[in-house]
Amino acid sequence: MYGKHGLVEDAEKMFQPIGEKNLVSWTALLSGYVRNNYAIKALGSFVGMLDSSLYVDSCCLSTVLDGCSECKNLDLGVQIHGNVIKLVYLSDVNVGTALIHLYSKCGNLRSARLILNGLSHKNAACFNAILVGFTEKDSHHEEDVLFLFSQQREEDIYLDVVTFSQLLSLSANQASLIRGRSIHACAIKMGCGNDISVANAVITMHAKYGSIDDAYLTFKSINEHDSICWNAMVSAYAPYGQAGRAFLIFEEMPREGFTPDKIAILCALQGCCYSGVWEDGICLFNETEPKYGVSTLLEHFACVVDLLGQAG
Repeated sequence: MYGKHGLVEDAEKMFQPIGEKNLVSWTALLSGYVRNNYAIKALGSFVGMLDSSLYVDSCCLSTVLDGCSECKNLDLGVQIHGNVIKLVYLSDVNVGTALIHLYSKCGNLRSARLILNGLSHKNAACFNAILVGFTEKDSHHEEDVLFLFSQQREEDIYLDVVTFSQLLSLSANQASLIRGRSIHACAIKMGCGNDISVANAVITMHAKYGSIDDAYLTFKSINEHDSICWNAMVSAYAPYGQAGRAFLIFEEMPREGFTPDKIAILCALQGCCYSGVWEDGICLFNETEPKYGVSTLLEHFACVVDLLGQAG
């Protein structure tokens, strides 16, 4: 309970006085660490757990593998992979997914594909795990991504919002607007088109290729915005010399209950730089700097230097 709510220290206080710690209590502690970005502590605790000669099951191994993924500890992950094979857990879908995620995060897409192909029972999480690798590697394996997408559909595996948002992000990264629009159409058909994460990926994709009107239509179609889509829309206008429209979105944020964060401010400042409206940019900086302390960020400072240069 404490681990799920981010209270790691309280979880530790409950764990430490237990006289005979069993696999369940150890796994609960490891899960709490991994869930709250304490992966290194999770791996250290796992080593301590092994010293007590406890038998490990698939749930414990998948949790530790997730920890290896978070801190990209491929060496330990490979050793655990060996134990997975020895204990005959490789067919377990949760362990397999954790291994795919590990190899994908560490850039070893070949091993991730081998594990995926070896699973007798696949689910959306398996495919999503390997798509993370394509996204983080910033690779150009378009045929591989399309093959995975086709394989997932042919095997009648449910495509969820994570799948579509990852595929759309890859479309934004790999100069493939036509493919991205096809995936978006598929997402709409599958009932995932209105999901906020999918919509944000669509906005970013259209913005990257200069389809600003399409990005704005997607933005307006979202029932409930979040800070990511607001920032995505402000940044969509910035590189194309549309500082006025960027400012309209920026000023609309507080009226909708969203306080512009440092990313939104940076995008608005960049829009002023690209459009040459240095007076608006300096005014924006002067208004936001006392409140947000944006001058401490190098990117914001660089924008202000550019604006002052335009002012002569």
